[in-house]
Amino acid sequence: YLLTRKHILNRSLTLLQLGAANDNHIRYHTAIGILHLLLHLGRLGIDLGRNARVAQLAQERKRGRLLLFALPLAASSILQQLFNSADMAVVGHFAGPQAMAAVGGNSAVINVLVNLFVGLSVGANVVIASAVGLRKVEKASEAVHTSMTLALLGGVLLMFVGIFAARPILVLIDSPHDVLDLAVVYLQLYFLGMPFIMVYNFGAAVLRSVGDTRRPLYILIVAGVINVLLNMLLVIVFELSVIGVGVATLISNVVSAGMILFFLMREEDMIRLDLRRLGFDKVFDTNFSADVTIMEEGTEFIKRFTTGGKLPLITSCCPAWTD
Repeated sequence: YLLTRKHILNRSLTLLQLGAANDNHIRYHTAIGILHLLLHLGRLGIDLGRNARVAQLAQERKRGRLLLFALPLAASSILQQLFNSADMAVVGHFAGPQAMAAVGGNSAVINVLVNLFVGLSVGANVVIASAVGLRKVEKASEAVHTSMTLALLGGVLLMFVGIFAARPILVLIDSPHDVLDLAVVYLQLYFLGMPFIMVYNFGAAVLRSVGDTRRPLYILIVAGVINVLLNMLLVIVFELSVIGVGVATLISNVVSAGMILFFLMREEDMIRLDLRRLGFDKVFDTNFSADVTIMEEGTEFIKRFTTGGKLPLITSCCPAWTD
């Protein structure tokens, strides 16, 4: 492009020189030279302006795509924490202030757990997205199955630990003694759904690794609606109070985990999940290095989050999509 414009400019200057050398044709050649020069300089300006506008539009389009990608991601994290808020609203209105205090006393613990799971799942996101971006089919598939195995085993472990540690945790954060028993029941029911919460978060991370942030959000919306409907049914109709909202939350978590597994098993590319490939050997045998990488990436995300560091959320978590 620049060579072509340079040739045109040299041609125009040559015409000007010819006009100066020959008095008989000076006006003609000078006029033609100036006309050529102005014409091509004008075209050059138009082309440069058009190229700048194209670059600007491409940059705006990229920002728009990143925004469309990030909004469902942020909304998913918020929705997970709103499950507890919906429980508080229902029991506060229909079961009384004591039940509301029991559910609300668990908010801090639940918020910490949700952020912890999201942070750990980022490790799986980074590992899988890197393999997908490099078109390493076997490595990506191995990372998917390792991540889901870790999610299941970690969820079961946290379930047992949480059920027995629920009361000490609530005592540690100074929950009111008059609502402590009800708060323990709610937190134990929440920990009972821990395997399903972990499966959803790690499954959502797998989908996000290929740029799909919408389906995890849609799943949470469906689960949230089910949670609210079951809250009202179990609290208003069956008068189960705190137990009712705890069971409703447990069922909604089961639904979200089931839906994410359904989508992953129907994928046709390298992130397809095969339940027959899940097992202890995925953690303790060939995928040990992948396990370490996943946990390192997840803990690095949590460390940056808790220390107020910058989180390169879009480009770091989803390189396969941004490329």
